[in-house]
Amino acid sequence: MHARRVSVWAVFLPVALSCLRVASAHTPSHTNPFACTTLSCGMPQQGAYDQLIVGTVKSLGDADNAKSLFHRMRGTHHWQAVPADPNEFSKYLIPVVIDTGHVVMTVLMAQWEFAKAPLHQGDLVRYSPHNGGVEPPPQDSVAHKYWDIDGCAMVLCRAGDKHCFSYYTPGIYRKRDGVALNARDLKPLRDRPSVDPVTMFRKKTAH
Repeated sequence: MHARRVSVWAVFLPVALSCLRVASAHTPSHTNPFACTTLSCGMPQQGAYDQLIVGTVKSLGDADNAKSLFHRMRGTHHWQAVPADPNEFSKYLIPVVIDTGHVVMTVLMAQWEFAKAPLHQGDLVRYSPHNGGVEPPPQDSVAHKYWDIDGCAMVLCRAGDKHCFSYYTPGIYRKRDGVALNARDLKPLRDRPSVDPVTMFRKKTAH
């Protein structure tokens, strides 16, 4: 059974909604997802990741993981507008690792939102960049700096609900139309089904 709805973003799906900060683009599944290097944790851009991600929560980090990730990313000249205190960073954010089956991505979730709508290992989730028209940025100047590099995730299926899982295809999808993308170069994958960018259900193919 799906998780209960907690946000207006989940109009079409009875799911839980939480916000995430994207920490990295592509982390090989055999590496430590929180020990990022310039090779395994390169952020695709300074702000929030622009594409949709559907995948399974592989692991959740602690404060030490958050601080380590912060130092690594600042060392590669990312997050320069974010306050330079790693302790403050870890108070705001919790690292979350999402596995699409083809690529593993490290993202960050606001601590207060995690407390309100926690993710669990094995949940199937959807990451999306912010929609400013629906979700206005925070008024607090410090919180806004973290918001600038974040997006949102909603739980599509709770861990163990395999019937629910069958409705979705993990992967990276183009935000505007749900076309499946190669995670490394963002080129369309014509051999994979597109999805509805709101519900994330697979689109029916024309016969």
